[in-house]
Amino acid sequence: TDGLLVRGDFSYDSGVAAAQTLLDRKNRPTAIIASNDQMALAVLDTAIKMGLRAPDDLSLVSFDNSPVTRFTSPQLTAIDQPIAATFSKAVELLITNGNGPEPVQPVVVESSLIVRGSTAPPAGHSGC
Repeated sequence: TDGLLVRGDFSYDSGVAAAQTLLDRKNRPTAIIASNDQMALAVLDTAIKMGLRAPDDLSLVSFDNSPVTRFTSPQLTAIDQPIAATFSKAVELLITNGNGPEPVQPVVVESSLIVRGSTAPPAGHSGC
């Protein structure tokens, strides 16, 4: 991973620590995918404090797509995870545990990418 993976505990504070670790690198990443919205907010705040702008200097993608992603500036691109469908599938697996065939691993619940203003091609790249 070349130091491009920084673990956190899904909290704002761990997002700040992870962002500082990544953004202080000599070869700073052009994009960060945060594990949840709280950590994404922390990355955005940390980048701003460092004089970086999303998406000009750093693209940012979050998981969860809670309402707060639409109130940031810029609005956060997010992976929308269907929480109700995920919960429903988990309950179904718990109920049928031992009463049916083993589920195929991994169990996949479809998600979608909601593109907003926090992502763009890296500066100097036209995209392909």
